[in-house]
Amino acid sequence: MNLSNNEYLEIEYQQKKIIKKTTNSVYTNVFIINLHIFLLSIFEPVFYFNYVTKLEKQYFFTNINNYLNLLKFNLNKITNITDNNLKNLIKELISEIKLENETHNNTFTKLAIIYSSVIFSILILQFFIGKYFLVKLNWKSIILDNVLMIFLLGLYEYVFFITIIIQDTPISEPEINNYILLKLDNFLNNP
Repeated sequence: MNLSNNEYLEIEYQQKKIIKKTTNSVYTNVFIINLHIFLLSIFEPVFYFNYVTKLEKQYFFTNINNYLNLLKFNLNKITNITDNNLKNLIKELISEIKLENETHNNTFTKLAIIYSSVIFSILILQFFIGKYFLVKLNWKSIILDNVLMIFLLGLYEYVFFITIIIQDTPISEPEINNYILLKLDNFLNNP
């Protein structure tokens, strides 16, 4: 079958059009996924550090207070411990816990910022690649879809956290008891 030059050019044009449409579609989907991951990389740490950790701390301190009240009651029965020794132990515990908490939070906050920055850099690179190859994106739709998706995902995670995760304790009472008793034992046996 012999094709005329015009027919051959038309077939070649249609093939290029299909390839460009497929490339644009793949590019758009990858860009949308990267934008979604970037928004999640911002949402997750903000939610965790501003909401989850506050509830965990509240739970932890409630358990500590309950335990310390019990400890105080029992320590009143012991005559060889002085108030000064107990105050020193408590100060030591507070200092150690505060330092550990600050170090822990700083490490993970920095890591979350690094992750978000890397993903944002990929988005910027992808944006310029798209500009170079003249890929047209429906920005309003992409941004609206992702913001709506993050909002709904955030709502789901909040409900999931409140109804399931918060019911599980990050630090159990036996772990708290063990930690405090080890410190107390160390303090009493190594004055």
